Amino acid sequence: MIQALAHQGGLAIQNASLYMKLQEDKQDMETDSWSHRMWFWDKRRKRHERKNHR
Repeated sequence: MIQALAHQGGLAIQNASLYMKLQEDKQDMETDSWSHRMWFWDKRRKRHERKNHR
């Protein structure tokens, strides 16, 4: 019984650790996604400015 409880506790700690890692990865992906959107927006804006200055 004690061994089963210890195993459950270990699984709970492992799950919490994996959940925190997933949260960090999600935040990193959102940051990267925002950076890429800004890069494309900047490219589109510059193209638009060149087109209108001709």
